[in-house]
Amino acid sequence: MNLGNSVVADLLQFSLGMTPAEFSEKAKQYFVYPLFFNNVAAGGAAVQSFTTRSDSWFVVTALNAVVRTTAAGAPSVADRPFTVQIEEAGGGRNLFAAPADFDTIFGTAQLPGVMGAPFFVKYQSTMTVNLTSLAAIVLDVRLSFVGFKVFNTNMGV
Repeated sequence: MNLGNSVVADLLQFSLGMTPAEFSEKAKQYFVYPLFFNNVAAGGAAVQSFTTRSDSWFVVTALNAVVRTTAAGAPSVADRPFTVQIEEAGGGRNLFAAPADFDTIFGTAQLPGVMGAPFFVKYQSTMTVNLTSLAAIVLDVRLSFVGFKVFNTNMGV
């Protein structure tokens, strides 16, 4: 991450209340928050959430997913027929103006869904994912919010 970039500097100041120099002094750690949506019914909706830890902010840099049929040993499916909305519950911030097509947001392990700009999630905030199936079959969905923790102190881990 080029911290000399004014856009990144503005994001840091606005989101974390830090200058790039202050940010660079904080301990950081790669981290993933996974969410599992099991047995999403055909045409159904499902909601899952995670709460960030109290010791750190979480900076989301990529969103990845695996979608499988519910049959035992089934491979990933290529067609991922869902709409999705992601909300930071504490701040009431939706990531999208309206539910978005799943494939336009979530990448795969082979082709990660790298975000255009990092999304900063405050410590002890809840992120909620609303998933709506457009499929005619039951599917399992596994999401990964990929990024890194920025610890509240300079000591970190």
